[in-house]
Amino acid sequence: AALPTQPRAVALLGKVVATSPDGAEKAKRAFTKALALDCACLDAILPLVDVYLKEKKNYPTCLDLLHRALQQQQELQIITTTTPPKKKAANQHHDDDNQRKKKEDASLLHAKVASVYVASNQYADALASYHRALSLNPDSQEAQRGLQALEQLMQQQQQQGRHQAPPSSAATSRMSEDDDDDLSLAASSQQRRGGGGGGETPAAYI
Repeated sequence: AALPTQPRAVALLGKVVATSPDGAEKAKRAFTKALALDCACLDAILPLVDVYLKEKKNYPTCLDLLHRALQQQQELQIITTTTPPKKKAANQHHDDDNQRKKKEDASLLHAKVASVYVASNQYADALASYHRALSLNPDSQEAQRGLQALEQLMQQQQQQGRHQAPPSSAATSRMSEDDDDDLSLAASSQQRRGGGGGGETPAAYI
């Protein structure tokens, strides 16, 4: 049978193949072909990023794909906003639906960017991306779950850092003072054993 030539159909084929235990490579080829047909096909970009995340590699490639998709969305947004007013009024309801869909797609992309940042231990960037996703779509389940998981992870790391923190400068200073006191006591004790007031040398050393 001939392979599909529509990007979404090719991406769907990739999603099906990806579910098989050894289908990762075939899925990546399908997603790559879909992107060759349409470089902004979210049905190919998002699952391709998921495959890379499972493999724990190619994080820069993931970010490049996602950022290019976001850039293209911004360019489409500029084109939409330059539509003549009369044409806008005639298609207002349709335009509103399109704008809502674009915001949801952009939110999904930002949430996926955040998940890549988390996987590569760039937590500050991940936090910013999750907040950006929620600003575009406050109802995004993916962004909400991801942000909650990230905040818990960061709290755990902060707690571990406190447990493993080196002594503070004040504690170090107190330790140094205690050591000085111990040395002073030892010296005083040695002087008392040495005869104190008589100054005579013990016979054993003569």
